[in-house]
Order: sequence, then structure tokens, then C-alpha cells
Amino acid sequence: MGPDGSRTPTAMPSFDDADAALVGLGRTFVALVQPSTRIVRTLPSCTEIVGLPPAKLVGRPLAGLLPEGEPRRRFRATIDRVARSGERARLEHDLMWAGGRRRCLAHLTPVVVAGERLVHVSCTDVSHLSVARGIFEGQAALLGTLFAHVDEAVAGLSASGTVLALSDRAATILGVPREEALGRPFDRLLGCAPTLPDETAATVEIERRGPAGTTERLRLRFRRLSVGDDRVFAVGIEPLLPETESYERLVHLARTDPLTGVRNRSDVIAEMSRWIATTPDRPFYVAYVDLDGFKTVNDRFGHAAGDAVLQQVGHALRASVRKQDAVGRIGGDEFVVALRDVSDPEVAVQLARRLAHAVEGLGRKDETAAIRASVGVARYPDDGRTVEALLDRADAAMYAAKRDGGGKVVVTWTEPVPPLRSLP
Repeated sequence: MGPDGSRTPTAMPSFDDADAALVGLGRTFVALVQPSTRIVRTLPSCTEIVGLPPAKLVGRPLAGLLPEGEPRRRFRATIDRVARSGERARLEHDLMWAGGRRRCLAHLTPVVVAGERLVHVSCTDVSHLSVARGIFEGQAALLGTLFAHVDEAVAGLSASGTVLALSDRAATILGVPREEALGRPFDRLLGCAPTLPDETAATVEIERRGPAGTTERLRLRFRRLSVGDDRVFAVGIEPLLPETESYERLVHLARTDPLTGVRNRSDVIAEMSRWIATTPDRPFYVAYVDLDGFKTVNDRFGHAAGDAVLQQVGHALRASVRKQDAVGRIGGDEFVVALRDVSDPEVAVQLARRLAHAVEGLGRKDETAAIRASVGVARYPDDGRTVEALLDRADAAMYAAKRDGGGKVVVTWTEPVPPLRSLP
């Protein structure tokens, strides 16, 4: 830091004299100025550009060639900042050109000449670009206004994730004025970084710190669009409000057995019905699981202990099945496991054995209170083309296992499977 609190310039170009520091290209007004904008040296080409020769410009403030008021104040402040910080800057402004006013782009470069801090100023006429940009900005402003008043919460993003357009509703959800959001990275506005999708469309849910400081969840629906050779994204922003979350929770509760956490009777039946309706030619298996010794737990230790056992069973069955299978509680101590995408009967038997093994020994460690499982397995479509018929056949096989002493797996298409203790 300098003694005046400014940043000490680093890697600043240094010259022995002012002439060596002047470089001009084309119709460009080039000058060396002090932090006060007083011109120290300028190129001879300035005569045809601003109508004044170097002799009449040196010693005058360059800011005097700008319109009065805010343009001059902003120019002076920028020149002073460049000289103090040692950092380059660009500034667009009007300049009193020979014969009238022209729109210029000034490139400001800090330099040191004979030990003095100066600023190299190069002002290029960009009037023709300004006109074209004005037309473009007018069209963009019109589109932006139309976009802003869309009823939905939507945003338009560049391929890199910069916000190109934003509706007022989206700005409200994000908690930022629309004008401030334009040109900023979308992930900065969200406070997290969702990955822009490679595919045509994608939906993601995020959790973020909302404008009020509370945690909120948003659902983002990305759609990739092509505009010429460019790729852009349209993003729908949907807040997952407490009402939505409550609805989803109610749906979950309506489908779930509240004690064990597995599907309830109606949902597991509905799932198997969907399998039959959507893939009627694809076989699957239904394992009917009933606990042996459960009544002893309830009688000796109470219903609270029985509920705890049922919770253990529900957890064990869920942990023993594959992702595509469905576990449901039919009622009491009876469960159903629908085994999808199984074509080999031997695989179905092995999966049924796994279920029985998972349940065996649950409950209290007291030998008289430990439980086992009797499992009956039916096959679709051989044992029926409706869920009711399959459950009846699996239930009958399960009772055959119980009559044979329990703790067994019985299938509808072969002799009873040997007791679990004799399985490999």
C-alpha cells in the first residue's frame, strides 16, 4: 500500500520520456494525462480528430473534451483510480470530435514516465458500433420485457450458465431484482451449483438458503435449446412449498405401512397390478411370508414387543430384496414380496430362501421367543393372471409350509423346499 492508502502499482510500464510512451494506431486519439486528466503529451494526429493541435491541448484537462456533468466526473474518477491502483480500465463515453460529438471507447493504461505516474489514454471512435448496439439492445430490451412478464418462473441461460433473461416471478423466488440478475452466473443466484444437463431436458431438485434465511427446496426443469450455432437453456423454477411437501408426504403415508415402513396392502397390490397391465407376458413371483412364533412374542411380552419385531422384519425384508422388488405388509404378521424380472424358478427359490434367512432369529434372544418365517411362492402367469389369484396360491403354499412344521419355503410348482436348517 502507498502512503496515501492506494495500492502500489505493480508491473507498470515504465519509460524514460513521454514520446516513447505514445503509440497510436489509425484514427485513435492518444494522450498521456496526469491523474487530474491534465494532458502532458499527445500525438499530432489529434489535430484531425478533435480539431486542436498538440500545442493547444497540452496543459488542458482531457476531461474538458467530454460533455459536462456526470460524464466528466466519471472520467476523472476512472483516470484517478487507474493511476492509483495500477490497473487498466476501459470506459465508454462521448468525446467532442472535430465537427461534432462521437461515441468513443477509451483504453486507460497506467504508466510511469521519468518517475511520474501518468495514464496512457487511447480513445477509439465506436459510433458505428454504438448505433448497431443500440438497435440490438432495443430488440433485446423488448424481448427482455416480454420475458419478464411471463406468468411462469422461468430463466434463460447461456451455455456457460449466465442469466440472459429472467421473469419477474423467477426473480421474486430467487430474491434478487431482475436487473441485477441479468449477466450474473445462475449458480451464484441460487447459492449452489446445479450441473447443466447434457441431454435435451432434465429435472433436478436443490436445497438452498432462501432470501429470508430459511432453507427452501426448488425444482429446476432444464430444457436445452439451439439458437443458430449457440446452445442456451430455458429453466423452469418451481418452489417446493410446504403445501407441496405436505402433499407428497400424504401420498407417501397413503402408500406406506406406518409401523414397518414397507408398502401397505393396497400399494403392493397396485404395484403388481401395474406389472400385469404394462408387461403381461413377463413372469414374476410372489412370496407370501408369515411369521412363526409371533403369537408367543405378543402373549409373553406384550404388543409393544410384537410391534418392535414387526419393525425388525420390515427392515430385514427391505434389506434382502433387489431394487426392482416390492415389499408390502398384508396385515398382522403377514408380508408379501413381489419378485420382478425373474425368469428362472431356481432364482426365485434362492430369493425366497434369502427372505426366510433374513427373518429367522429376529425377536427376543430368548429361545422360546425367537421367530422364523414360513414362505409360500407363486408364479405369474402359471398360478393366475390376477393379483388375487396369485396371492391365494402363494398363501396356500405358505400354509403348507406351516403344516410341515414351519420355517420352510414351499413353492407351487414343486415339492416343498427342505427346511431352512438343511439348506446349503
